[in-house]
Amino acid sequence: MPGAPKPQNENARLQCLRNLEVLDSEPEQAFDQLVELASETFDAPIALISLVDEDRQWFKARVGLEATETPREHAFCAWAIHQDSLLEVADAADDPRFADNPLVTGAPGIRFYAGAPVRGDQGAVGTLCIIDQKPRQLSDVQRRMLTRLADLASHSLRTRRSEIESARRARLLDLGEQLADVGHWRLDNVLGQVSWSDNVYRIHGVTPETFSPTLESGLDAYHPDDRDRVAECVQRALDDRIPFDFQLRLRRADGSERIVRSIGVPEIDDSDAVIGLFGVFQDITEQRKLHERLVHAEKLASVGTLAAGVAHEINNPLSCVWSNAHVLAEEIASGLASAPSPRLREFAELVTDIKDGAQRIQKIVGGLRTFARPTSREVEVIDLARCIEVAERLCAGEIRQTARLAIESCAPAPVHALAHESQTVQVLVNLLVNAAHSFDKAEPDNRIVARVGHASRMAVVEVTDNGRGMTEQQVRQAFTPFYTTKPPGIGTGLGLSICHGIVTSCGGSIEIDSTPGSGTTVRVLLPTAGVATDVAADQDTAAGTARSPL
Repeated sequence: MPGAPKPQNENARLQCLRNLEVLDSEPEQAFDQLVELASETFDAPIALISLVDEDRQWFKARVGLEATETPREHAFCAWAIHQDSLLEVADAADDPRFADNPLVTGAPGIRFYAGAPVRGDQGAVGTLCIIDQKPRQLSDVQRRMLTRLADLASHSLRTRRSEIESARRARLLDLGEQLADVGHWRLDNVLGQVSWSDNVYRIHGVTPETFSPTLESGLDAYHPDDRDRVAECVQRALDDRIPFDFQLRLRRADGSERIVRSIGVPEIDDSDAVIGLFGVFQDITEQRKLHERLVHAEKLASVGTLAAGVAHEINNPLSCVWSNAHVLAEEIASGLASAPSPRLREFAELVTDIKDGAQRIQKIVGGLRTFARPTSREVEVIDLARCIEVAERLCAGEIRQTARLAIESCAPAPVHALAHESQTVQVLVNLLVNAAHSFDKAEPDNRIVARVGHASRMAVVEVTDNGRGMTEQQVRQAFTPFYTTKPPGIGTGLGLSICHGIVTSCGGSIEIDSTPGSGTTVRVLLPTAGVATDVAADQDTAAGTARSPL
């Protein structure tokens, strides 16, 4: 028994069938009801919506048949898709195309078949057919009715495809909104209804199942100081058709505060009436923080540039002061040798003070140059003790206001690390200033200790204070950008985050141990450098040194 020839547009037809995304799909009520209606209307024991695939016919819906598909060469429907109109076989046993078909000679014993094409964009993709085990013939009215049912099946397939596409676009939109933290909304001015996309619910911290948005609840979600402005923007858009674009504070359901941007435009109908507003809604909290961080980083860069310039400008007159003080010291020493006098001795002491002061200024200027020096991409071998000394000189004034600083070494030889000197100084300045700020007021027992040493073949710097300490939660959040325990206006919350980034970029780590009321220790571990350091580390390890060098 030869099967039906393939249509001339077979490739396009098959692609159309694939595009419908219906093959091997689950049963659906709309199609099941069509075949049930066909079976009842035509008193047919079998009714099918059959889709002709490349090598099979697959049944999207069926009544009176257990099989879900048959080979294409056995399919009556493979002949029906060639026709522009219904194919009717009154008695398959008398038709040479089907007489020896296994579906005729065997189960289900087909004798009568009538199938109307179910069409896609590229012609027939299948049929809606009725089958009987006895010969029969349809009337003209019945043929028209079966054709109309097939047209309904065609329409249902296209509608199903459109719904799939709509759902996919909605999903992609939802994913895009999640990625950009953007949602969309609409206010129906006629019905007084508000609709939100899923991401607007997420930004508010609520769910569609537990929250029904209204204009009033939307306004109430804003910070009390911002609500009047939002209400004014909405009213002007409705009354005067003026679009709005604002960035204001939103209070989420859990009480946290976010910065959101809302853009709204009036919706105008054909009669030129404002029927509503629609727009987009975005959480820009992280963008705002990033912008502030970039501004802060730019300020730090400017401070670095300024520090380098100030150091250069100070060095020139400082050289003059130093050389003149040296000359004065020699002249006074000569005068004292020839004619000692109390007045000259007093001048000698003053000149010595000048030289000491100039030397201190010289060290501070050297520290500024180190702090401001551009960081190379490659790490370098640095002396951690020198970095502490430079950092101490840069923040000595801040420390003196609250505590005493002691610098200790727990290593028999200089401790060298692979890092960036200027950035390491920046880390230590931040840690020393944080330690100074851990005291509520100046007390004689307030102390800060900076130590260098080795642990687990790493170079270590520790800064310890006996200040107010931190809770476990504060320790966990300490390296989070913009998190700070300091009062408003004192800290940006970026210091430890930047320190963490600097240290980890060098292959190191930074740790915090703290107890409320008992102080804090911040430990910076950096890769070691040099034979002496490695030997010292081995000695420490052999002696049973703990992770901390202290």
